[in-house]
Amino acid sequence: MEILSPYYDHEPDPDYNPYINFHDRIVGSSQKDGIKILMPAIVMSELIGKHVAIGFDEYLNNLKIKVTFEGAKERKKYFKETYRKTDHYLGRLKGICDSIKDYYRHLDFLSDNLQSFKLSDILKNPPLHMEFNDHLLARIAGFYQCPLITHDGDFSVEDVPIFTANRQLLSLAKAVKV
Repeated sequence: MEILSPYYDHEPDPDYNPYINFHDRIVGSSQKDGIKILMPAIVMSELIGKHVAIGFDEYLNNLKIKVTFEGAKERKKYFKETYRKTDHYLGRLKGICDSIKDYYRHLDFLSDNLQSFKLSDILKNPPLHMEFNDHLLARIAGFYQCPLITHDGDFSVEDVPIFTANRQLLSLAKAVKV
């Protein structure tokens, strides 16, 4: 998120500097170098969704009249029926989409290739230490034989190289510092 968005109103967390530097080296490379960021479509969708969710929180915090919600359903309804109609929402959505377009030439979008996996293998004994989306992303990375770059502390898998600056992940044998 920090890498993709120049729209945050704060300095990035210093823990993200290695990722920002790594990203800048890729984006700074010439097209003839052939360096690409491989991105499953689900990751792009998650990035856009997370970016908009952060924008929604900022929007709520900046309202002159504070809005409170009875529960998650009411918050979701406000998001869909009210926030999506605001210039703030449109600005956040356009901003993250523009950010992705800015370095599109450095991206290769990957198919999730779910048809290549046995559904029973994916759903059988899903790991309890990580989110299911992370489990699926690890399977996709394994299929393409490419490493994952993450700062997610619970993203530990045995069969996929992980590039990280996360101290917790670095303490694991399979992690490689970026």
